Amino acid sequence: MKLFKLLALLLLLPCIGIAQSPGEMKKEVEKVFWGAKDQYKDATEVPEKWQGESAVILYKNVNFDYHKFAKKVTYKSSIRKRIKLMDAASVENYSDFSYKKFFKSSKGRRSKKSFTLVGVKIIKPDGSVERIDVDGDAVQQNDKYKVAIKNLEVGDIIDYYIYVVESFVSKYAVKFNPEEETLADDYPVVDYKLYLQTENDFFITFKSFNGAPELKQLKNDERNLRQYELVAHDIPKFESERYIFPLIQMPTYKFQTVFARSGKFEENTYAFLPKDESIIKNNVSIDEVKALYEEWLDVGKWQFDRYKKQSFSSDYKKVMDLYYFMRNYYITKNILAYIAYEKELEDPYLIAQKYPVTSLNNDRHFVNIFTSNLNKMGIGYDILVAKKRYDGPIDELLFTSNVNLVVKAHTNPPVYVEMFDQVSDANQLSPLLEGTDAFLLEFNKKKIVDIKKTAIPVSTPEDNVTTYVAEISLTDDTKGVQVKTSHSAIGHRKTAMQEYYLFYGDYEAEDALKYGLKPFVEYFGSKKKRARLEEGLKAIEDTYREKQNEWFTDGVKDFYDLGDELTDYTYNIEATGRFGKEQPMTYTETFNIKNNFVKKAGPNLIIELGKLMGNQIQIKDEDKTRDLDVYQKYPKTLITELQFNIPEGYEAKPVDNLNKKFENEAGSFTCEARIKGNQVIMKVTEIHAHNFETAANWPKLVDILNAAYEASNAKILLSKK
Repeated sequence: MKLFKLLALLLLLPCIGIAQSPGEMKKEVEKVFWGAKDQYKDATEVPEKWQGESAVILYKNVNFDYHKFAKKVTYKSSIRKRIKLMDAASVENYSDFSYKKFFKSSKGRRSKKSFTLVGVKIIKPDGSVERIDVDGDAVQQNDKYKVAIKNLEVGDIIDYYIYVVESFVSKYAVKFNPEEETLADDYPVVDYKLYLQTENDFFITFKSFNGAPELKQLKNDERNLRQYELVAHDIPKFESERYIFPLIQMPTYKFQTVFARSGKFEENTYAFLPKDESIIKNNVSIDEVKALYEEWLDVGKWQFDRYKKQSFSSDYKKVMDLYYFMRNYYITKNILAYIAYEKELEDPYLIAQKYPVTSLNNDRHFVNIFTSNLNKMGIGYDILVAKKRYDGPIDELLFTSNVNLVVKAHTNPPVYVEMFDQVSDANQLSPLLEGTDAFLLEFNKKKIVDIKKTAIPVSTPEDNVTTYVAEISLTDDTKGVQVKTSHSAIGHRKTAMQEYYLFYGDYEAEDALKYGLKPFVEYFGSKKKRARLEEGLKAIEDTYREKQNEWFTDGVKDFYDLGDELTDYTYNIEATGRFGKEQPMTYTETFNIKNNFVKKAGPNLIIELGKLMGNQIQIKDEDKTRDLDVYQKYPKTLITELQFNIPEGYEAKPVDNLNKKFENEAGSFTCEARIKGNQVIMKVTEIHAHNFETAANWPKLVDILNAAYEASNAKILLSKK
């Protein structure tokens, strides 16, 4: 109990010492963390079972405190770790220490009293202590500060804290960001303690998952003060396996704090609040979900003019059109206005006057506008309250910030839509929602009449396809290769491609043409002024294109594991694929690779053809068994076709040995190699059948992954005629 009295004192420090200088404040903080009553100041021993680890966290302490005074709210958080370094890798890891010193509050008007304090000390094996001058030695790098810790050695203990105070003024209710953390860390933890302190007008939702200890309330003598702790011991390290969702597979805690001064603010807060601030809320009922959205979904009967005039052959096509029209109305057509404003290419007031923009505040706003149009069209709908796969089932819903709202329009077939971005598609929800259960709010004439569970459909491997074709020729000196590639993708594979390769210059004009919009610059003044604005926008686009070409060049180097061997890179967007999940996005590339992929064997040539597949995942023997289930993003099909042009004077030896084909519960793999005319053609098809596999099926997925890796090592022999 003494420890938590000390922590309570620590968390009260910003209130009782507000006139103190940062140096004086730091001394007070360090008395609590490292003073005479520190219960862990002598902790040095590592349990026998962890003697072979790279490092061991002897003590980890995380603290949160929420305090109000008049209109000011102060949020304090801190973390302390005491870590024994057991090998050279951990010494190297902690030789650089970084942290954020300043920050902006998103919760209200930020106070000048917000700050960060950092302390680091090194305990040598002989017991001597070296304190690091963090404030004096820190070097700023962008928004972070970095401290080089010299002379670290195996056997040293690094003991550090980061103490953050965020103070702001707010007249209204405030939702703090949820804290969702696994207990496990990068290294094993001997002792772990979470401390939480609140007072009146702060509402807490907290729940432990997957075997994490429960939060317990501590007794104290102050009526308005509430203190809680979570204590754990002997926590194994975080195993960073592929394809895991830690929050649903490892011991975890989740909590959120909401500040609301009175009943009025409680009622106007978009959150699942406990009935009283003295109660820790740990579940949300289906009736609470229904009641909240009866209050917060404001469905009307407003309609865009486009749908008053234009006719469609079916309700399905009308709803699909509504989605893409709204995407343009709220995002695409406003992009140039935002850029002109941000880059000060035109007077901001003139932009607002000549080209007013409309935006959506959040997914509730999107749902309200979309369903208002459906009401006016006479098309029925439901609204799904969903939750992403990595955050657990819908029955474990705690926070509205983890809710994804989905509209299901009653068309044939149904249309599912959620809040859009620049490249999203109707009828293609986030892959993190696929296969989950959701709460379905059944509507009738703008009112919720029922709520029940429903399943969100899962896409198939045929829905998410990437096709990559490369035509390869030898360079004139036969030391390298010339490559022409074509890439296309549909479904979720397309989304990833679009997010990486597209920028507004690739689709802003496309949208303007589709919807008959006047060019942005024509809304402004004289011909001279329009020309100046157009020139400024073009300069920004050209600069971005140059940077984009550098990024793509570096991306190709990474994909093929190349350095300066890559030369003469070009790319071209052939189709954006932004109006239907079945529409592919396609782009092409050309580049040369010098002094690579070709080896001489006397008069003959060995071509490392498989390398043109790009880097593939290799699962090593030690990773072929696992206890955790496997969560992939989505089912998918990956098609690679390599077309190698046989140069004159050479002939290709048979390639039948490259052929391979098998199928199992996790998917399938096919490699088809043949000689056709003057080409060697190698086609690889890799199918992942599901977005989830049990741990028992992991070896079957490994077979597919490793087969692709083996194919990437394929070689062909060209013999001199």
